[in-house]
Amino acid sequence: MEDKITIEGRKFIRGIEKVAYATSKRKESAGKPISGICLSIGGGRIDFVATDIYRLAIYSAKLVKDAVLKRRMYIVPVEAARELANKISKDENLEITVQDNKITFNSPSYSLTCDLIQGKFPSYYKVIPRSFNIELKAPKGKLSEAIRNVVKERLYRSEEVGSYERIKIIPQKNKLVVSTLSSDQPLPTDYKSRVHSIVVETLYNHFGFSDEDTISPHVYLNDMYVRQALNTIEGAKVIIKIINEYSPIAITSPNPEDGYLALIMPINPDNPQEQLALVK
Repeated sequence: MEDKITIEGRKFIRGIEKVAYATSKRKESAGKPISGICLSIGGGRIDFVATDIYRLAIYSAKLVKDAVLKRRMYIVPVEAARELANKISKDENLEITVQDNKITFNSPSYSLTCDLIQGKFPSYYKVIPRSFNIELKAPKGKLSEAIRNVVKERLYRSEEVGSYERIKIIPQKNKLVVSTLSSDQPLPTDYKSRVHSIVVETLYNHFGFSDEDTISPHVYLNDMYVRQALNTIEGAKVIIKIINEYSPIAITSPNPEDGYLALIMPINPDNPQEQLALVK
């Protein structure tokens, strides 16, 4: 059976650019393929989805044409998706056809056919939290600068991003503290340079902290995961949503039309060597 949809070139390019960084270097996890980009289609919309099980990136966009109402999911090799995004024009429509485990992309300027990655993509929609305890609006540039300032060396290593540093973010009233200090390590002589705070706007705080309160979730994160999620957001501001030290944080744009969502799982605060996972 043939499945055919049409999408604007600019939306396809944006979808690949916004999620490709989150694909895994491993082929699969628990038998589920995670090395490609999932195209989740239904109801006249398409979700571009990528995950390495520790983080998730989604870009959602409206289709020009979709003849099938039911939800279906196809996994495209990330190399093919990137090649296509580099070749097509943002000002032309892209027709996507799926038949016999192959996917074909046709535009006026470029065409590509490749094999789909077989298997069932992780149920990404099940790990997206319905609510958060803290929501902040932060200046993207200041947050990126704070991370650069506190990261002096990268002592840890992961298969997905290579060397990284474990950073800690502490949301406070209209302030976000970024640090690499840890209670399980001696205080370094340059400890003052390892703490940086930025002014943020508190949009929601379930705990209702007062100005004097310092009790707040201390969320440990892979600095490279945060950097890569921030880099894909357009504009000067970002929204950061937090539940607790063990649950995913969300990074999005303040613009509801942007369509992008990044989820990042924390590092276990009780074990600095353990990166918590979104899916098992």
